[in-house]
Amino acid sequence: MKIVLINPLWAKDRKLRGPVYNRIWPPLSLATAAAMMRERGLEVRIIDANALGIEGNDLSRLAAGADIAFITSSTLDKWVCPNTEIDPFLDAVSSVKKVVDHVVVVGVHGSVRPRHMLSATDAYAVVIGEPEGTMLELAIGAPREITPGLAFLDHDGLTTTAPRPLLDLTTLPPPAMDLLPLPQYRYEILGNRLMILEATRGCPHSCTFCLRAMYGGKACRKKRPDQICAEIRDAVLTHNVESIYFMDIEFTIDKHMALAVCDCVENLGRELRWCCQTRADSLDDELVGRMRATGCTLVHFGVESGSDRILRSIGKGEDTAEILKGVRLVQDAGMETACFFMFGFPGETQEDMKQTIRFSKRLSPTYASFHVMEPYPGTPVAKQVQDSIGSDFFPIDYQHADIDLRAMQRKALVQFYLRPTYVIRRLARGGWGMLWQQMRIFADYLR
Repeated sequence: MKIVLINPLWAKDRKLRGPVYNRIWPPLSLATAAAMMRERGLEVRIIDANALGIEGNDLSRLAAGADIAFITSSTLDKWVCPNTEIDPFLDAVSSVKKVVDHVVVVGVHGSVRPRHMLSATDAYAVVIGEPEGTMLELAIGAPREITPGLAFLDHDGLTTTAPRPLLDLTTLPPPAMDLLPLPQYRYEILGNRLMILEATRGCPHSCTFCLRAMYGGKACRKKRPDQICAEIRDAVLTHNVESIYFMDIEFTIDKHMALAVCDCVENLGRELRWCCQTRADSLDDELVGRMRATGCTLVHFGVESGSDRILRSIGKGEDTAEILKGVRLVQDAGMETACFFMFGFPGETQEDMKQTIRFSKRLSPTYASFHVMEPYPGTPVAKQVQDSIGSDFFPIDYQHADIDLRAMQRKALVQFYLRPTYVIRRLARGGWGMLWQQMRIFADYLR
């Protein structure tokens, strides 16, 4: 059995609510699935078309000869914020179907809209939820009719098999990094030769806007500390990875695990730049100090709003005072911060949005990103605005009252990034190159 796993080429996605940047990052879920397949003696390849710039006939040529192809519409880094316009993915499926009989779709889009996805792709099957275990069973030849976690179309119409139990992360092998074009991956604000890893999967909190289709609810599962340390060592010492992004929804949810990662990095004997994303209320002085001392240079925070009323209404579970305290801990330790804000929550007023802009300036992170809220299918917030949602895979025409959300997004960007204090601070730190790059992205958002 010859298997090919494909991450399609994604162009920059321009839509009504601003451009989306599909960075060239490692498809961790495919690399993990590939490692599981190799453990079973299967012949497997990864084609990261997004990293290598491959599409159309070239993708068909490379996929030819496979018995089964798995194509993802959303790699792990996009599980909670997938693209809403997926034409590049659909084009890739069409190309591969010309040369491979069994094409299986994985990712968020098919998980929340299996019938739509099957109709659009005529795929052999769609994987529902986290993909690795289901991909392995199909790869070893299990019939789709008895494989948990699948949807497919047959003469009876849509068939959905039994739900798949959540993975025990402690059973996962290290991702097959040798199958990835590692020199192609980078994060412009972290470093080159980037690898994405995860120590935990899931989140116990109840944010109403958060898409959990790939995580199986609020359960938070963990790898063993020695297991994630082995992955870090494999990445750095065997594959010469220079930077790592820990893609856990909340990296510091388990302080013991986070400190174990710090210990592992400290004992590598080689410099490593790393970053993570987490909640501001799960940090303390000890943890932040250890993170900084072992090469963590950047922490991402999902702030969402500067209005405590809105934070309560979306189930964030932390207030602006807690957010400010956590962000300041990181800043005072000498690390960079990236904060993400959203406009367009149900019940949000123009004054709430202005509070968000003011709060972003008060936090003054190194990088601020402002987005229009997406009411993803299956989330509580989608149910609140369902009368405004389009009928495609994801909402395409959501409007919020009479407020022009794109205009508010532009206003936030201008007020945050064109502050003289911000520009002077960035230049004082020698950030000419990064400031220039930020200004280019900034200009793109304003178009």
